[in-house]
Amino acid sequence: MKRLKTLAADAIYFLLQFVKQVFGMPSGTCRYVPTCSQFAREAIIELPLHLALYRIFRRLLRCNPFGGFGFDPVVNEEGNYSKEK
Repeated sequence: MKRLKTLAADAIYFLLQFVKQVFGMPSGTCRYVPTCSQFAREAIIELPLHLALYRIFRRLLRCNPFGGFGFDPVVNEEGNYSKEK
């Protein structure tokens, strides 16, 4: 199961990287730390799928010129930060 989650996480990470390239987003312009791609990968690994997809969707909606910025890590169900760096 862990291997399947890692494969899904990698697939979403590369999909988001591809979308960034298609839309011409320059690297190093992310509003959040970790980047949305890294956030998605960590969320898939750390959280149940339904919760991970919800949090990824919320994060992508906040990633706009009028949204926030700064440190926004994956928080697991117990309220702790993600273990993965």
